[in-house]
Amino acid sequence: MTNLRKPPKGIQATFSRMPIYFFKMGLGGLFGERFLLLTHIGRNSGEERYVALEVVHIDDENYYIASGFGTKSQWFKNLDHSPQVKFQVKNKRYKTEAKRLSVEGATEILHHYAEAHPRALEQLAKLMGFEYEGSEENIAEMAELLPIFALQYQS
Repeated sequence: MTNLRKPPKGIQATFSRMPIYFFKMGLGGLFGERFLLLTHIGRNSGEERYVALEVVHIDDENYYIASGFGTKSQWFKNLDHSPQVKFQVKNKRYKTEAKRLSVEGATEILHHYAEAHPRALEQLAKLMGFEYEGSEENIAEMAELLPIFALQYQS
């Protein structure tokens, strides 16, 4: 499947933005390291924009995030235009350049995610409109559709 669903609008969009307010109220610790708040620059407005995203993997240097709606997400378009970002995990803040992974790198990260959170990946795939069966080929196909970024937190 190559056509992912469009990002939510209306009440669904409002609901999906709720974690942003938790972070802004200083309650980012509630999410542990499973979610982060990404601050990026609007490509048209030049103003700061916010999105709360699931962390799909963490290693010794990076947090990894995926654009679940592919290249249709506004935050993806903004990062494509200006990769300089700030992000917050728990109550720690970082400043970095978002680096998009190759398809091979994205496949590796999705393998980690599939091992750590198999049910969550199934639900995410369903939400995106992607038919996920858990095969190697299936994960590689997802990696082609879902841009994954590394956000460095260690130097």
